[in-house]
Amino acid sequence: MLSKHWPTPILLVTLLMGFGGCAFPGRKSAQNQSNERSLWNPFGSPKANYTPDQQTAEEELSAQDPKDPLALKLTYARWMEESGNLPEAQRHYSEVLKAQPKNIDAILGVARHEFSRGRIDQAEQGFRRALKIDDSSANALSGLGQCNASQKKWAEAADSLTKASQGLPEDKAIRHQLAIALVHTGDLAAAHLHFTQSVGAAAAHYNIALILKDDGRLQAAEAQLELALRKDPKMKDAELWLTEIRKSQNATDQAKLQGPSIIEPRVTQTAYRDLGPMGTVEIERAVGVASPRKSGVQIRGGHSARSSEDR
Repeated sequence: MLSKHWPTPILLVTLLMGFGGCAFPGRKSAQNQSNERSLWNPFGSPKANYTPDQQTAEEELSAQDPKDPLALKLTYARWMEESGNLPEAQRHYSEVLKAQPKNIDAILGVARHEFSRGRIDQAEQGFRRALKIDDSSANALSGLGQCNASQKKWAEAADSLTKASQGLPEDKAIRHQLAIALVHTGDLAAAHLHFTQSVGAAAAHYNIALILKDDGRLQAAEAQLELALRKDPKMKDAELWLTEIRKSQNATDQAKLQGPSIIEPRVTQTAYRDLGPMGTVEIERAVGVASPRKSGVQIRGGHSARSSEDR
């Protein structure tokens, strides 16, 4: 708590001097917090749930040296990012960068903000800039991998995310994103390993199946769903998708067996004339063909044709 470090009035004065005009966001319900993704770990990891008095963030703020306003600004920017106040976080990250252009935490903060706005090129530039300062930064490598994945550069994404996972092996969010990239590169065994470590064995097969399905690889997706149900027979979503894929497969197989329709020849209709009760039938020649019994012009259905003798 604040009383463990500084008296509350001193902290408030320090914050007001360093962040004049800034407003702390109101608290959010625990459900809303759990439904949002944190940009500090920007690609899917659960956001930290603070205690009602925001003890974690306040202790981090109070531990900073009051003589270092940039450190306070950086900590405040992180807090704003975690709280979902991205414009405020961006403003303070940018202020830190003006004073310290090589501050890697501020560079990464700005890059994450650009990524969240869909400005992938600017975000990638930021992550690469951070890697020039520290080529082993797992957060920078993770961000770069996400930029590559958003552009479907799966091999590059897998490479960056592999390095990021080596730097932060306990980070399940990075493993999850790495597994997605590996499925797209065709390395299903490695993908299953990382999915298993992030979401479990049955869910790993299920995730792989959905990615394969979206890529149109239905037979491979069907096999993965069968494996998921073997490990968890109660996985209803896997059962539903398996049914849908099999229906689709059957429809495709039927279409292949039936093939295209036979092309019928174009036949000119022939006129028939009943000649009496004996049932004898005389076939009249089609329109446009001259009768051998009479030369000259014959009229058939409003059209004329000349005999070969008149031509």
